[in-house]
Amino acid sequence: MRELLRRPVAVVFPARLGLLFYGYEPPVLDEERLRIVDQLNAGLVASGLARQASAIPAVLGRGVGLEGLRRLAARLQLDGLVLVGGRSRFERSELQPGGFFAAFGSGANFEARTTLTAFTLDVRAGTLLTPASGAGATPPTLLDPTLPSFVPERRRLVREAFSDAVTGLGQGLQAGLREARDAQAAAAGD
Repeated sequence: MRELLRRPVAVVFPARLGLLFYGYEPPVLDEERLRIVDQLNAGLVASGLARQASAIPAVLGRGVGLEGLRRLAARLQLDGLVLVGGRSRFERSELQPGGFFAAFGSGANFEARTTLTAFTLDVRAGTLLTPASGAGATPPTLLDPTLPSFVPERRRLVREAFSDAVTGLGQGLQAGLREARDAQAAAAGD
């Protein structure tokens, strides 16, 4: 363990990064997920920390351990592999409409929540860079599960929470990559 902690960061900046949802299936439609993740990747490239950032199909990471993921990243010629896990929920809110007549209605307040955590695997050194996280939540929204509008509204709320979590995750990833780049530059200057 101490040997791993002493290993210098070997990522070459701007880095070629791959993003893989590992052990977590985002609760949004594939095209929505790709659009949201493409925005995250574009932000990493725009920051100057990455020269390329792309999503990796989750099927390539299923049933593969950390060394297998490292080999996969090497085959894809990546400098870093961003492993993203998380949890998403859509449920009745604790805050429900009040009043006498609310008890007789079929509507209830619902909310969506997503929490994401990511580690960037330094492919060359085999170390994990500073973890990043992001969270998203929607305010309680009155929905009626018996109406046809329930499913599209549910999708909208889940998409909003997921998108907000990815935005926060992107900010955390940029901070962690900046920290690694600065540490690498400081070590090279010594």
